[in-house]
Amino acid sequence: MYEGRIMNTQIELSKSLYDRIARHAVPFIDKSPLDVIERWADYFDQNTSLLGTPTAASTSKLNPLNPPDLLFTICRGSFGMDEFRKWNEMVRIAHIHAFKKLGSFEAVRAATSARIANGDKKGVDGFRFIAEVGFSVQGTDANHAWQYALKLAQFTKTPLKVTLEWRHHVKAVLPGETHDIIWNP
Repeated sequence: MYEGRIMNTQIELSKSLYDRIARHAVPFIDKSPLDVIERWADYFDQNTSLLGTPTAASTSKLNPLNPPDLLFTICRGSFGMDEFRKWNEMVRIAHIHAFKKLGSFEAVRAATSARIANGDKKGVDGFRFIAEVGFSVQGTDANHAWQYALKLAQFTKTPLKVTLEWRHHVKAVLPGETHDIIWNP
């Protein structure tokens, strides 16, 4: 564990957190993990409001047919009238809507790009059972989740709105920014 002293306060960092900090260190500039943390704090102060939320200037609408890479994002939104707070929850709700409109597993299978399996396949290759419709949908990443939900929204003519925020991650396309992706029939 790295131990640092800050104004008579001692903090302990786990090895994994220390390693994450070390990955962001800039040679010849950062002399300790504290330097990296201060740089992060400076960045956060410059890019957020006093309430700790992204500034209004960073919120805009993205093209629903061609959004940027959505990895390292968190989301919330609605598919029709149903709200969600996670990408895979959006996919689940989209498939429930599709089943209600299309009426059968086979019709949903023909309409979706997601991997689905009839029956309860929970625990097999990342599938999650949806009791309301009697079939399972495989979990996926944010990019595929958007593609799957958009395709079902278009097919069923259901409005889809997502507000997403990129995490502060070195591989995030727009770290700390918040954007909307909206599709309406």
